[in-house]
This record gives sequence, structure tokens and C-alpha cells, in this order.
Amino acid sequence: MGKDILLLTGWGATCTVWEPIISALGDGCQINCTKPSWLKGAEVDSTLSDIDGYIEKLAANITMPTNIVAWSMGGLLAIKLAVRFPRVVENICFISSTPKFVCAGNKNSGIDYQWFNQFLKQYQSQPVTALKKFLTLQVKNDAAAKECLRFLKRVYDFESYDLVECGIGLRLLQQLNLSEELTMLKCKTSFIHGSSDAVVNLQSAQYAAYISNSPLSIISGAGHTPHVSQPEAVARIIKHYLFE
Repeated sequence: MGKDILLLTGWGATCTVWEPIISALGDGCQINCTKPSWLKGAEVDSTLSDIDGYIEKLAANITMPTNIVAWSMGGLLAIKLAVRFPRVVENICFISSTPKFVCAGNKNSGIDYQWFNQFLKQYQSQPVTALKKFLTLQVKNDAAAKECLRFLKRVYDFESYDLVECGIGLRLLQQLNLSEELTMLKCKTSFIHGSSDAVVNLQSAQYAAYISNSPLSIISGAGHTPHVSQPEAVARIIKHYLFE
């Protein structure tokens, strides 16, 4: 295919979480993953506290129009990138993502407001404990939960984290609502979501797909990490959405 794919990962994750999907995509695609700002050695020399500056530096690293696969919080970065620099983005495929993660009334938001506030408080006092708790939540209700959790525990290295920067990312999830921006995008958009996602509810993805007139594929039996639990199925959908 020879297509360029940029992977944008979710909150608190590492690039190695993409290993299963990279293997499944194959077909000569040029696949890149931007190491998130909360990891040491991140390619983008900026902080999420200056989100516009971060997006500018992210765009500067893109040398040709790219197809973005954005998981969870990565979807927010993808939307901002496509709004600011539309010429560098051809397609966005959102996995387990929504333009609005948290809302006081929970209206069309992905995460329960009260749960998120409790989680944020735990992160502020016990960040590593909260991150480990989040691993378990990501695989909750997944038909392959045990295998997924085993994989996540292997690829997440919390000792390499900038916990302050990771906390800033958590605040972004709380504050950003990019629903309007999503509807304004010039690039093609599509959504993939696990039927049993316990982090971002399916209804929010259905709403996002509706307002953006985008196709949505639901992965039966998958939780928040369908690209880990069912990588071949997700890869087929990605290739269909991005290249056909």
C-alpha cells in the first residue's frame, strides 16, 4: 500500500501498546508512533500544558500527509492537529475515542463524571497506584481480559514516566470538548469501538460518529483496547476505512 500511518496513543500508555496492531497492519505501510510527552525521550519537545505549542511541534515532525490512527486521548490530539494543520492529515480513524471525555452532566461524554473526579483525586495522591488501576479498567469486560492485562503489564514501564506531565494529560481529558471541531474537519473520519468498553462508553462514540457523519464499527466482546484483544479484526477495519 505504501501509506503513511501515524499512531497516537492514549493517556498513560506507551508506544509498545501498538505492537499487536502494527504486526497485523503490515502490507508495506510506513508506520510511526509519536512517543507521548509523559515518557522520557519523547520526540515532541513540548508539554501538554501548552497544547497549541505541542500540536505545532507534532506537526513539524510530519513530513508528508499522513493517516492517523488515534486511540482514546490520542483522538483529541488528532482533532487539534487536523484543525490547525489540515494539509498534513488525510484520514483519522478513532479507536475507543470521543471528542468529549468528561462532562458534569455526562451528556454525550465518554467517561462518568463522578468516577473521573474520584480517579483524578487518586492520581494526585497515588499516581502509580492509579495508573495500575487504569490498566485493569481498560481490559474490563473484554473477552480476552486476562491476556490483554498480561500484555499491558509487560509493555507499561511506570518508572520511565514523568508523572507530572501525565497528570497534565489527565486534566486535558477533563477540560477539552472538541465536538464542534470534529464536525469541522476536512479529512475523512471513522470510528472503531469495543462493545464492552468500560472506560469510554459506546454511546459517546455513536454520538461522535453521528455528528461527524462518520462510519462506526463496533468490535463485539472488546473493551477499551480492541487493537490489543482483536488486532487482526481492527487492522482489517482500519485498512478499509483509510485506504478503500
